[in-house]
Amino acid sequence: MASATGGRRRLPATERRAGIVDAAGAVFGRRGFGSASVGAIARAAGVNVSVLYDHFPSKEALHAAVIAEHGERLIAHQRERIASTPPGRARLRAAHDSLFEWAEENPEIARVVFRDAAGPPEVVEHQRAFAVRATRAIAGYLLGTPTRDADPHPPADVVVVAEFLRGGTNALATWWLDHPERIDRRQLVDRLTDLTWAGLAALGEGGALAQ
Repeated sequence: MASATGGRRRLPATERRAGIVDAAGAVFGRRGFGSASVGAIARAAGVNVSVLYDHFPSKEALHAAVIAEHGERLIAHQRERIASTPPGRARLRAAHDSLFEWAEENPEIARVVFRDAAGPPEVVEHQRAFAVRATRAIAGYLLGTPTRDADPHPPADVVVVAEFLRGGTNALATWWLDHPERIDRRQLVDRLTDLTWAGLAALGEGGALAQ
């Protein structure tokens, strides 16, 4: 956007930072952490490398921001859909559908958020920290408290189910992003809901979603 004097509008620092995070997510998603250079991220964001370093001290810190900020957006997106859906099987389907909907709309960033922990120790720690955060959120859904998912010590039996759901759906989303032509999103979500609803009911966890 041009300014009144004909020059290019200078973006506020918060907008510039957000643009860098989004660009980094796209580059990390396409290339992986190791092959994604700071220069490539800066070019994708439309800034100089020095400007990027004004906001982030390292590539590792930028990777952490991508996972933390976009991961929180995913959790918030799911929470909104879950909270507005009647309890029971419909709520479980909403949880699955909202995840795959977000992945479809943000394929490159989804690959970063869902990717298995790998790379330098700091990067692995970022990925593992978000995995713990996501598992707690799922545990909150299972316990019928989707707006209160910060409990650091949910019951172990619920954590087992939540960890299984997180790992399984993340792996499935990653596969589907690479093979979207194999199955329509709604069909995939229906199949996944059938599978997980039957399993949760058998374990007695379906009742938690029905609260």
